[in-house]
Amino acid sequence: MTVQVTVRFSGDDLAKFTKRLSQKLPVAAADAIQEYAVGLAEDLRVAAMTDPLRPITPDRRGASLLIRAKRLSRNRSVIMMPRGLSYLDSMRPHYVSLKRGRSVTDWVKRNYGGATVSGRSNVRMGPRGGIKGFLFVTPHRFVQPTLMRSRNKLSNNLRKGIRKAISSSVGGV
Repeated sequence: MTVQVTVRFSGDDLAKFTKRLSQKLPVAAADAIQEYAVGLAEDLRVAAMTDPLRPITPDRRGASLLIRAKRLSRNRSVIMMPRGLSYLDSMRPHYVSLKRGRSVTDWVKRNYGGATVSGRSNVRMGPRGGIKGFLFVTPHRFVQPTLMRSRNKLSNNLRKGIRKAISSSVGGV
């Protein structure tokens, strides 16, 4: 048994197809970019929370929940995150002195459980119950590795958007 399929395009059908495709393709590409931005924001949220060297604190959990994708215009989407997370990603390793009255000293009282990243921190209890010493602070680089891991997702999303635009343009012919 043989099945024959004939596909024909007349000049009018081809003109209709190209007109529909030229209308739907930019919309599909913009939607694919927004979908990529939403996925990348989710990946950044997860990467900000998963650092094997540091404990998950309520401050970092709250900051990571604020990472989100926002569509600025039809063709432009951005990923918004708190400034503190971008500082955490890009800072140089340095020492912080734990003096009375500093907010970092209060943070160390709440969250520091003796976890050391490089063994350079010297945090100890003072004679009256306070904290003395210094803390060695290292960056938590999560933005660049996440961008490198998710770079293939954009091409996949664009491919899906283009296929969707073509199939919806052909459907009416």
